[in-house]
Amino acid sequence: MMMWRKKGFLSIFPRTILSYSRSRRLLSRHRGGDGENGKRGLGKIFVNKVSKFHHEFPLASNCIVYGGITGFTEFTQQTVQYKLVPYWQKQETKNYDKSSLMRYTSLGCVVFAPVLHYWYRFLDTKYPANTTKVVMKKVGLDLVVLGAPLYAAFYAFICALEGYKAQDIIKELKSKLLATLAAGAVFWLPAQTVNFRYVPPTGRILYISVCTFVEVNILSVLKKMDFGD
Repeated sequence: MMMWRKKGFLSIFPRTILSYSRSRRLLSRHRGGDGENGKRGLGKIFVNKVSKFHHEFPLASNCIVYGGITGFTEFTQQTVQYKLVPYWQKQETKNYDKSSLMRYTSLGCVVFAPVLHYWYRFLDTKYPANTTKVVMKKVGLDLVVLGAPLYAAFYAFICALEGYKAQDIIKELKSKLLATLAAGAVFWLPAQTVNFRYVPPTGRILYISVCTFVEVNILSVLKKMDFGD
């Protein structure tokens, strides 16, 4: 009788361990897995949520991205100017200009993002093809129609937030707008050719964000340069 009980116990024990092990695996799958699998599961969930948010709220998504890009661009400028260069020259470093960071973040969020969002939607709706002729037309329209107003808005917006008077803003535009248009044409002509020719509309925001990071670095340098009267 005792042997039967021992045998019964020994036969139940492995089944209990096996059942527990299966439960752990099922729970692990339900939670997205442990370790590397769990990280991949969380990453996939995050990407899906971001993609869903961009699909449902494209304008808000663009505002967040462009605001972050322009703010981060000014941050990199200040890091070089206030931290790295003084460190290399064995001089005292300076604190970050938080007001300037907010100005550039606001520029991307309030000015650049809405304008570019609706502009590219218009171009892609009006000229959906990506033939050479259509690409040239879209690049030309982008440079001629959008270029000057957008760059003028850049200087006017930043100068206004810095407390410039109207005559000072006009003076800033006269001294820097032409040089900015020339630099913008050199940069955006090849960049937008690649954009309209090869980048699908769904991937445009990522491509333009990278280009914007480079361009705003150029604009930030031009804004801080003194071209004289």
